[in-house]
This record gives sequence, C-alpha cells and structure tokens, in this order.
Amino acid sequence: MVRGLRRTWLAASLALASLALLTAAPTHAGSAHDRARQIDGQPNSFYWAVLVGIDDYQGNTPDLTGSVNDVRVMRDHLLSLGWRNDHIYVVTDKAATRDGILRAIRWLASKTNNRSAAIFHFSGHEWPMRTTADGDDEARDVAIRTHENKFIIDGDLGREMDRVVAHRFWIDMSLCRAGGFTDRGMIKPGRVLTFSSPESQLSYEDPSVRHSVFSYYAIAQGMRSGHADKNGDGQVSVEEAFWYSRMPVINRTDGRQHPEIIDKLAGDFSITPPAPKASQEPRPTPSPTPSRTCVAGICLPAKV
Repeated sequence: MVRGLRRTWLAASLALASLALLTAAPTHAGSAHDRARQIDGQPNSFYWAVLVGIDDYQGNTPDLTGSVNDVRVMRDHLLSLGWRNDHIYVVTDKAATRDGILRAIRWLASKTNNRSAAIFHFSGHEWPMRTTADGDDEARDVAIRTHENKFIIDGDLGREMDRVVAHRFWIDMSLCRAGGFTDRGMIKPGRVLTFSSPESQLSYEDPSVRHSVFSYYAIAQGMRSGHADKNGDGQVSVEEAFWYSRMPVINRTDGRQHPEIIDKLAGDFSITPPAPKASQEPRPTPSPTPSRTCVAGICLPAKV
C-alpha cells in the first residue's frame, strides 16, 4: 500500500469520513474464539472471518494510516449484520506478525466446513521478490509484509488458504500488487476474490479519511453505509460492493489503481446471515369437553 494520496476529496466523501473513526478495540483469538463452534438452528454460527490490518511496521518500513480502520469498519459492519464476535478474529499491528497471521488463518481452517461462509481480509504493505522459497516457480512473487518485516509469500499464502473449506469464501486483498495473490489454493469454486489493484499496479490510501482507497469505497461506503445496494433488497453483496467501488477508486487515484475481481460463485455472496427459523412447537391437544347425561330435563353431574 502507498500512503499519502494527494487529492482533494468531494464533500460527500468527507461527510462519510466519520465512519473511519470507529474505535472498536481489536480482538484476538483466545478462549472465546477457541470455543466458538457451529450450532444447528443458529445460522450466524456458520459465519467466520479473519480480518488483518497493519499500520505500525517495525524498522524503516513506512507506517500506514488506514489499514486498521479498514478492519475496524469491516468488523463493526459484520457485527451490525448479526455476526458473532467470537467468530471474528481480528489481527492488527503488533499482533500481525508472520506467526500471528498464519495462526489466524489456521484457526479459520479449523472452524469451517462445507456449510460455512467465510471472509479473509488483509490491508497493509506487500513486497515484490524473486524467490524459490514458496515452490511456485513464478518469475516474480508477491508477499504480505508483516509487522516485524517478515513475509508471507504468495505461494505459501495459497497453501494456507487451500485448507479453508467453506460453502462461500470471500478473500479481500487491499495492498499493492494485490492481483499477484492468485497462486494455487487461492482460486477455487465457491470463492470470490477481490483485489485493490492488479499485480502491475500499486494501491493507495488517503490519510484524510484514514482508509485505503479501495476499502473506503467498498466497505465504508458500499457496505457499511449501504450505497452499493443496487437491487434495493436491503443487503449489500460482495459483488455489489466491488462494482460500486471500482470506478470511484479509478477516479480518485487518477487512473493509477484498477481493482479486480475473480468470482467463482453461483450467484452473489450476501454476507448477511439468514434469520433463525421460527420454532415450530406442536400445538397442545385440547382437553375433551366433559359430557353430561340428562333424563326428563334432569341432568346428572358431568363425567370428566
């Protein structure tokens, strides 16, 4: 991600900037997350997310200003839709080490199955490199840069994501050269992948709204504020949010950033959990009406 996009934002964009100032504290996997499980009859228990955002980098790596807010707004949006807090694993800044991020992805893989809906989101820096360490034989690799300036190379990320089994899975990558994260294990049936930029382009953030440009439009405006609800059904799907955000991102970056999508889903992915079905308890059997015996107008007491 490249910080400091120098543009003048429209008043409408600035009016929504308060969404980026949400202060919900990040959560980390612990006993509550470890105990979380899927429960029949409780649809929201089948929804799981790992949200990673890094603003604070060690060493000489430039810090960012919008990645943690991307995560906070996403988390708050999911909670507003009825997601369970212990099903959302948030990893930010100092917790977002190489081991910390891999631990979160493995937690996701341990919780989901073919009845689950899942999300993985990353906002932060990347690093292009030439390496054979991940075994994918690519001429150029792209790697997530973690808080302590270690890396998760694209081929390694693909192997980790390959272990996540879900009926529907959204992988959202908001970082420079995001489109390079398409290694084996990433693209599978039932998944939709959104990239803030292709492999040949950088991605930008804007400190004035404290977001990455892509997540600001897709998540803060498109999803959280509901502006991307094109069909008016009261829900914003992943696809609606992406297509709502694409042209504004291109315009705001003067054509330097073109978000991409790979969609292997049948239909759109609504991240709103369905409401629980109303319980259908059997109706009580009515008690029989007591009968009376009458002779010549004189009635005996009723027999129960």
